[in-house]
Amino acid sequence: MLINLRLSTKILSNSNTALRSFFKCQQNNLFKIIKNGIPYIPSENYNKKDIYAKYKIPENSFVVGHIGRFVKQKNHEFIMRIAGNLLSDYENMYFLFCGKNVERNLRSNEVYKKYASRFIFIDSIEDVYELHQILNCFIFPSSFEGHPNVLLECINSKVPVLTSNVDSIKEHLPEFMSSVLLDLNNENTFIDKIIKYYNVEFDYNLDEASKWSQTEFDCDKCFEEFILELI
Repeated sequence: MLINLRLSTKILSNSNTALRSFFKCQQNNLFKIIKNGIPYIPSENYNKKDIYAKYKIPENSFVVGHIGRFVKQKNHEFIMRIAGNLLSDYENMYFLFCGKNVERNLRSNEVYKKYASRFIFIDSIEDVYELHQILNCFIFPSSFEGHPNVLLECINSKVPVLTSNVDSIKEHLPEFMSSVLLDLNNENTFIDKIIKYYNVEFDYNLDEASKWSQTEFDCDKCFEEFILELI
């Protein structure tokens, strides 16, 4: 990284945590954080009934979703343990995974073998906002994220979220959403939070969170900020 420091006129990153992992000292004007823009698509653009039918999910279901390819830091096995603690008690609960190679790697999981009909796997999707319309909870227990785009997209869509409290995620959320940042060493906190969401008990305002995210990660604003650094 010495070459970058010597030759660069500006070093940009989409998060402080990512920047610190490469450059320990950031005490000058060379470094700048520019957040990713996150699109917003109103729910009025979708027909919820059609989406349930498309994925063969009963309309009265409670759907817990995760979006992300199968890699270690996405923590899919953690989600399966959570599912194993919930599916026997909540017969209308389903877990939906969208991401490359997820189904292939989870079909051997004992929880899947026991509750196969309660899992939906989607390898890829053109419009991820379609899935938001049927999610009652988005779980995101990553051990690291450069910029948690899929989490912020769900917040935009007013999907109730819960996530890990790692620095690379924490820095992207406002103080009033601190209750959704949970300790990965305590699976019960994730289970308890999902049960609260199942009972329509939220400890942050979904509308306020959506408005905050749309403003903070406005695509035009973030792109303009980036372009100004190139001029």
